[in-house]
Amino acid sequence: MNTENRVFNKLAQAEKVELSAQKVELSNLSILNNITIEANKLSIRGDDFKKNKRALEEEKNILNINSKQIISGSQKQIDIFKAKSKELGIDVTKISEYKNALKSIQKIKDVLKETS
Repeated sequence: MNTENRVFNKLAQAEKVELSAQKVELSNLSILNNITIEANKLSIRGDDFKKNKRALEEEKNILNINSKQIISGSQKQIDIFKAKSKELGIDVTKISEYKNALKSIQKIKDVLKETS
């Protein structure tokens, strides 16, 4: 009987070791699954960032083109206004609309510098 008890005790100990080893393996699999889930989340965020970055670049290009066109056309109109005012003997620096137009063009130029 004594030998039989020792054999059963050894078997019980061996099973406990195997069960604890399996728990560790299952825990490791859970960690690996969590890594995969987090990596997929980051990948999706990265893809979203790339899409948004491309959209921003397109918007930036459109903004630059439109800004340059507005500056060019506005500057021509300001020059015409300035020349006609000079012919009439009017000091354009005292006209608020003239000052506002110049400030507006400067704002557009500042935006262009910031987006370049």
